[in-house]
Amino acid sequence: IDFVECHGTGTSLGDPIEVQALAAVYGSQRPSTQPLLLGALKTNIGHLESAAGLAGVAKLLAAFLHRQLPPSIHTRPANPLLDWEQLPVSVVETLTPWGPRPERPRRAGVSAFGLSGTNAHAILEEAPPPSATPLPRRQPTPALPFILSARNDAALSELAQRLRQQLLHSPPASLADLADALLHSREQFPRRLCLVADSVDALTHTLANTNDASVSAFTNPRVAVMFTGQGAQRVAMGRELAVANPAFARALDDIAAHFAPLLEHPLRDVIFAEPGSSLIDQTAYTQPALFAIELALYGALQSIGLQPDFLLGHSIGELVAAHVAGVFSLSDACKLVAARGRLMQELPAGGTMLSVQAGEADTLAALAEHPLLDIAALNGPLSTVVSGPADAIAALQRQLESSGLKTRRLVVSHAFHSRLMEPMLE
Repeated sequence: IDFVECHGTGTSLGDPIEVQALAAVYGSQRPSTQPLLLGALKTNIGHLESAAGLAGVAKLLAAFLHRQLPPSIHTRPANPLLDWEQLPVSVVETLTPWGPRPERPRRAGVSAFGLSGTNAHAILEEAPPPSATPLPRRQPTPALPFILSARNDAALSELAQRLRQQLLHSPPASLADLADALLHSREQFPRRLCLVADSVDALTHTLANTNDASVSAFTNPRVAVMFTGQGAQRVAMGRELAVANPAFARALDDIAAHFAPLLEHPLRDVIFAEPGSSLIDQTAYTQPALFAIELALYGALQSIGLQPDFLLGHSIGELVAAHVAGVFSLSDACKLVAARGRLMQELPAGGTMLSVQAGEADTLAALAEHPLLDIAALNGPLSTVVSGPADAIAALQRQLESSGLKTRRLVVSHAFHSRLMEPMLE
């Protein structure tokens, strides 16, 4: 045993009894050059009552990790009831190196004694060295949210800078653990700051530029969930999340199983295809893929406590919202989605869609010269989607961009939400 984290309440009666007992048990066979090292976290943070023992364990775990024994403070003058010169013990009063020993693992004890007789002494030993077998290559760290909170902006700024200094001097072994600790291990206060980063360097840089970035937390927030339509799909969407998030993976597997008898190709193969695959952009698969990913995302959020007050959906997203709201069972929703996609896929190709950064009135004025085109969606005051034959869309795009308006072609296989869809009703 290299070190013992003592109960160490600082009393004239208790400390001598504890130190003499430790010296008798752990010190009798020690060489004079290697005394039993002692410390007590109570000198640093006070007595945590029923949590004092756990605090001592946490101190030792940090000491194992950082290979240093933190000092105890206020230890002078030494307790006169103990003959420190004769005892094979020494109090750690300065930050002391505690690196690995070649002949044996590092070990330390920790004591916690209750007034009623509930006494505990535990011995901790460092883990064995990691295997020399190469580990599988880790996936890139995903971007994570880091939540800071304080009672006011000044305290929040101070907290951000303290965290930044900690990252600079002692980077964490796991960013995910840090994000989790910030969210769940601290009381949440009214002023909040959310930073998103995928590395220690990125988080450190962001923490240096947090002025005027905080917001006030809502006491009873109302949550709306919106589900998108076609055009948002991409090959391999959700692949990393399916590896990292079990709730998302389970939900996606369940949804894909419901689609299995309804589609020619397995849905997971379509979604997680190699780059260059175009099947996901065919509406017969685009719609099931978006439905599955959106519903699985909702399931992952629901597993960590999401309870929405409002549900909104656009196009295929309306069917996701309807299922979440309980309008359709999952089985019926999948049948509707598959049938909708199949019927649209059977329509003649040659149509497309264009997102225009303009309002309804300006867009309608431009459409006066393009009678084959329709407004498909009014997404916002300055966001309109136009749908129709590809050649007419191309002409409209040239016209609008020449007048300074921004446009963007949507990745779709047909001119959805236009008169070109009407034959599917027959």
